[in-house]
Amino acid sequence: MPGIRLAAIDGVGTGSSPYRVHVPFAQLTGRLTGAERRIDVTLAAAARADVAKFERQVRADVLPASLTGARRLSTLDGVVTSDLVSSRYVSLTMTTETVMAGAAHGFATVTTTNDSLATGRAVPLARLFRPGARWLAMLSARSRHVLRRELGRVTTPQMLDPGTAPVASNFAAWALTPFGLSLTFQNYQVAAYVAGSPTLTIPYADLAGVGRRGGPLSQVAADPPRRMTLLPAVSPPVVGECSQPVHDVDFAVPVPSRCASGAVNVVAWDDLVAVGLRVMALPAHVTVGEVRRAMCSDTTTSYEGSDLLEEHAEALVGRYHGWRFGTAALEGFPAYCHRPATT
Repeated sequence: MPGIRLAAIDGVGTGSSPYRVHVPFAQLTGRLTGAERRIDVTLAAAARADVAKFERQVRADVLPASLTGARRLSTLDGVVTSDLVSSRYVSLTMTTETVMAGAAHGFATVTTTNDSLATGRAVPLARLFRPGARWLAMLSARSRHVLRRELGRVTTPQMLDPGTAPVASNFAAWALTPFGLSLTFQNYQVAAYVAGSPTLTIPYADLAGVGRRGGPLSQVAADPPRRMTLLPAVSPPVVGECSQPVHDVDFAVPVPSRCASGAVNVVAWDDLVAVGLRVMALPAHVTVGEVRRAMCSDTTTSYEGSDLLEEHAEALVGRYHGWRFGTAALEGFPAYCHRPATT
């Protein structure tokens, strides 16, 4: 089974329409086969295509003279999460957020890739299901039921029903995970902007009636990876992993971060990765000082409640890697970030 790491495209544009780009993309590691190298090439090409599309948008956008200073800056930022890295498949979710100069807010786009390590090619969604099975109707009904309950007042039937209608395009952002089939919906697809990109996971047992015999669903269900590297980490966790819905408390801190077994909750992990905290990318072998520097670096782009998120993230990453210095990195945070440097 290959490993996985992140690479990135970073760049800036100057002139009358300045921009900044940070688009990470996944790359497989280890002694790769030709098929696995093909996956790496495809992932890198997709990232370059996203950047090229954004640069064309910036060049085509005529900015008014009244837009000055930092408001003239357009940005493209990305986040990659690893949904599945197994001996057969690799599934990834890429979220890019575009903020055009002068816009009130950004717009996120979610894409997924589900590749076979044997062929190096994408697995079509229909390949998961038995020919003739009413799998689209099943995905539609399940999505409506879950999202109606989870989204509450931020959605209406006029938004939810078209966005979950039984057509394949509504379920284009799907991913295999160790816990079930993940479905993500785009901004505005099923709810108001405040809902973001809602995600739900359907357990494999619930898909047995429509799944293709011997297909990807049954293969992953029969042999799920026990401890999978969660990007941006570069090594598997020292504890188990679980998947449990989260709710936000205290300035969007996602809880629970771990399940009753003590396993890392991958849903909470991915939520914290999406915030862009540097502490989430720290490796297993670090010092207290390195953790503190990462946390302080995050505070330079702080917002209301970010200190709470930072502390929560440090605890989760520490559990993932098995850091043995306990709460030492948190003692005095964030006050120690603002002390004058000593020589």
